[in-house]
Formats: sequence, structure tokens, C-alpha cells
Amino acid sequence: MTNKQLLLLLGVGISLCSVLLLFVSDKGDMVLWLNEHRTTIADVLFKYGTHFGDGLMYIPILLFLFIYRKWYFFYLLSCGVFHGVVALIFKQWIFKGLPRPKAFFDEGVLSFVEGVKIHSSNSFPSGHTATAFSLAIALALIINRKSYTLLLFGLAIVAGVSRVYLSQHFLMDVTAGAMIGMTGSWGLWHFYFQKERQLLKKTSKVNTY
Repeated sequence: MTNKQLLLLLGVGISLCSVLLLFVSDKGDMVLWLNEHRTTIADVLFKYGTHFGDGLMYIPILLFLFIYRKWYFFYLLSCGVFHGVVALIFKQWIFKGLPRPKAFFDEGVLSFVEGVKIHSSNSFPSGHTATAFSLAIALALIINRKSYTLLLFGLAIVAGVSRVYLSQHFLMDVTAGAMIGMTGSWGLWHFYFQKERQLLKKTSKVNTY
């Protein structure tokens, strides 16, 4: 199995599992279940693991690529812009004001992790999850090693689950965010790859004369 096949398998598997859970559960079921099964270790894991979905994660990686691999810099920058714009359109225009778990449930139903700022609106989709999965797919394609692919997907899954565990989003928000991030990075990779192949062909033709 190649790295790309592993990526495709993981992406499809995660998407199918998430969609299946959406069909067999109500909107807030996963939030309530995770909230009822909180542990100290999980609080720490998801409190800090959620930061893999911060947009700031792109900055040091982009700076590194700008210095050493400019072609990948433009690809990763495009991934960030794509999922950011799509998530913004959904959040601020199409589904603006959609309540998050804090506003959806009655006061006192949920308990929150200390030190985490909880938001109340603009729930759909999860921007953190879109960032996490966009970054995971993009870096996995760039590095092209199965061990890193598994690690990156693990971090993205932690970030996605953390959004529900921390009562910041519903499962449907996280599922949509993951799909936006994954499809954007996959699609842009094939776009850039085709462009790169065309450039290489042109360069090779010029060098033969």
C-alpha cells in the first residue's frame, strides 16, 4: 500500500464512520456522551490537542517551506486559504448565528474544561477541524511517509474529537470541517502536481535543444 492509498483509506474511513454516527444519533448525543465521560487525562489531552487545529499552526511551517521548498509553500498556503474561506462563508453567511452546544443545551447541563473559552454561536462547520485535517493531508502528501501520515492523522483526529469533547461543536460540525479540509488539500495537491508535471516537461524539452 502506497502512502497515497493509506491517506485515501484513512480519509474515507473517517468520513464514513462520522456519517454513520450522524445517522444513528441525535444532534447533541455525542456532546452529552463525551461530557458525561470526562477524565482528567482526557481533559489535558483535548485541551492542548485542540491547538493542532489553530490557524497559527500554518505560520512556522509556511516560513520553513518558503525558505527551503517554495513550490510546497504555495501549495500549503492555498490549502489554508481554501478551507479558511469555505469555513468563513458557512460560518458567517450561510449558517451565521447557529448555536453551539453551550447555547443549544440548557444552562447547567454541560460541564466545561477549566481554562477553555467556550463560544456560543457560529457552530457550523468546525474551523479547527478543517484546519487540522487540511494540514494533516497536506503535510502527509509533502512528507510522503506512512509513519508520518499515521501520526498526522492521529493529531487531526484528536483535534476533531476535542471540539466535541470541549463542547465547542457538534459532531456534524466536526464532520463537515474534516471533509472541507481533506477535500481541499487533496484537490489542490492534484492541481499543483499537474502544474509541476507540465513545468518539468517544458523544462526537459528546452534542455534537449
